[in-house]
Amino acid sequence: MNTDALASFVKIAELRSLSAAAKLYGLPKSTLSLRLKQLEDDLKVALFERSGRVLLLTEAGQTLLG
Repeated sequence: MNTDALASFVKIAELRSLSAAAKLYGLPKSTLSLRLKQLEDDLKVALFERSGRVLLLTEAGQTLLG
């Protein structure tokens, strides 16, 4: 598990927006999207439900966030 991916997950969860988190980090949205996908693949669970542009934590995402 990658610490950058975990930190990105936390910020995305706080902001409920991939775009807002990318802007905050000064990174392309695609970079954070890839980190999130890699984390979800590593954990073998979906961490967010996508509802339009808003990201909602799944139960697994809530558990990981603590």
